[in-house]
Amino acid sequence: DLVEARISFASSRVDEALPRLLATARHLVPLDVDLARETFLDTLSAAMFAGRLASEAHVREVAAAARGTT
Repeated sequence: DLVEARISFASSRVDEALPRLLATARHLVPLDVDLARETFLDTLSAAMFAGRLASEAHVREVAAAARGTT
């Protein structure tokens, strides 16, 4: 899932990639909190990098989720 989400982002499919990255990060929380945190931060970076291509709702959701694992 993580690899597919990263491929989606690299392919400029931001609206598809951000929810997939976020879902993957949430899935990782009970399995590996460090990897989940890293994935949340990667997702936040991707959302900020995407700028106007990312919906504001996605960026806020990613930021809120990332704060929850620190």
